[in-house]
Amino acid sequence: MSEHTKGRLREVCNDLVGEDGKDVAKIAYISNANARRLVACWNACEGVSTESLESAIPGASILDTQFAESKLERGRAELMAVCEREAAMPCRCAAPHSQCISCAARAAIAKHAKATEAK
Repeated sequence: MSEHTKGRLREVCNDLVGEDGKDVAKIAYISNANARRLVACWNACEGVSTESLESAIPGASILDTQFAESKLERGRAELMAVCEREAAMPCRCAAPHSQCISCAARAAIAKHAKATEAK
């Protein structure tokens, strides 16, 4: 079985055209509204595996789940970047080193690294 065409599509004169300009499908017997909908669905599913789409439960939204996971991952990356910047700052608290943001950032990074290693 061959791979599906990667990337986004556009509709040109009732043909579905890939990013490389090559025809993906000729859809002569379809309305413009349905052609637009097919393109919108294709583009909305970019990054979602065919297997995930095939196993989807009608009414359940794979896209919502995957978009939420993506958004969480971006948020995690942003928080880690802030922690790394703060962890690079000198300690501003007295022992037992848990009162300042720099110490808290170092502890969060260590905890994340340990959890990542366990996976």
